Amino acid sequence: MAQAATAEKKWFDHKPEVTVLALPEIELNATQERAWTEARAKFLWDCPGFCAVMYSMMNPRRRDVKALFSEHTPGGVAATDGLYMILNPHTFLKMKLSKRVFVMAHEVLHAIMNHPVMMYNAHMRGKVSFTDGQSLPFNADLFNIAADFVINAILVQSKIGTMPEKGYVDPWYKQPTPQGNPTISHMDSVPDAYRKL
Repeated sequence: MAQAATAEKKWFDHKPEVTVLALPEIELNATQERAWTEARAKFLWDCPGFCAVMYSMMNPRRRDVKALFSEHTPGGVAATDGLYMILNPHTFLKMKLSKRVFVMAHEVLHAIMNHPVMMYNAHMRGKVSFTDGQSLPFNADLFNIAADFVINAILVQSKIGTMPEKGYVDPWYKQPTPQGNPTISHMDSVPDAYRKL
């Protein structure tokens, strides 16, 4: 028992060398601040449940802000590590309001579905495992794309905001009257989507 307590203490004392909080942040100007306020208001109106997660569970050390603004955003628009929403104000705040809502919901859904932790675990194992006992080698870019396919399908199916043109989603969801079934759907898990990709 003492050995387990020591291991737990070491785990809790672990401090990552680089954190999201170390990203160089950008101070918003008046126009950007107004666009961010509009996005949060529309997000609250359209997605109160997701908004509650953003306000209560994300940004644990920075309760005064609901997103970190930085030019160093993977993908150039938005990202999350599961605890913090990171937005590039030069791209995100120039989007149409419905697209900003979609992007915010997308990042919050990554946190809700625990994708950053799933990705970390797959990275540490070096493979993505499936329920049938099989596995494939881990590829971080492919894992992120698989997670995006699933999340975007969920958001499109739920009619939350408007998906940006560059978002990953099965073409089935873009059809006005889709026939048949999508290859990767809102019902898939990330490992399912990873295997299909």
